[in-house]
Amino acid sequence: FEPTNLELLLREVSEILGQIAPDKMEVALRVSPALPRVTCHGAALKRLLLNLTLNAVDAVFAQDRKDKGRIELAAAHDEDHDEVGLLVRDNGPGIPEPILDNLREIYRQVAASADALGELQNIAERVRSTKDQGFKEHYGLGFLFVCQTVRAHQGRLRIESQQGHGASFMIGLPLHRTTEFGRSGGDTVI
Repeated sequence: FEPTNLELLLREVSEILGQIAPDKMEVALRVSPALPRVTCHGAALKRLLLNLTLNAVDAVFAQDRKDKGRIELAAAHDEDHDEVGLLVRDNGPGIPEPILDNLREIYRQVAASADALGELQNIAERVRSTKDQGFKEHYGLGFLFVCQTVRAHQGRLRIESQQGHGASFMIGLPLHRTTEFGRSGGDTVI
């Protein structure tokens, strides 16, 4: 964990996404000016962002659409909570309510666990992937990684989705971690 420039991290992820079918999908990046550095594990946050954005790409391309798909990445300083808020939003088909409930329950289990890393195997066995199986097998481990990373950073996760109107994943990261794992009362999902 070290002070990290999240703007550079978001730009890297944005550039990777921008190379995926630019004729069918656009990537928007919004970063507030003078975004403070966050004490975090930069590689883990990059992987978290890639998990969420590549799932958004899958969602956008799963639809037969006439308009371009859109993925938005954003970061802003929330002075009231002394944290940086990250946003990953897409204009895909949205997440059906039963799957949304499943995602929230997975996050709740990881956030409430005294030893989330040790219990990850048990949680993983109960998880059903949110992706259409098709020819690939998916285990839902990407979202488990997202949950564990948010927890390890003492962050908060909120998921919003409306059928037919895309999905948004909002992550609040404290500017400075105070303990090794978790922070009481801050782990919420809406």
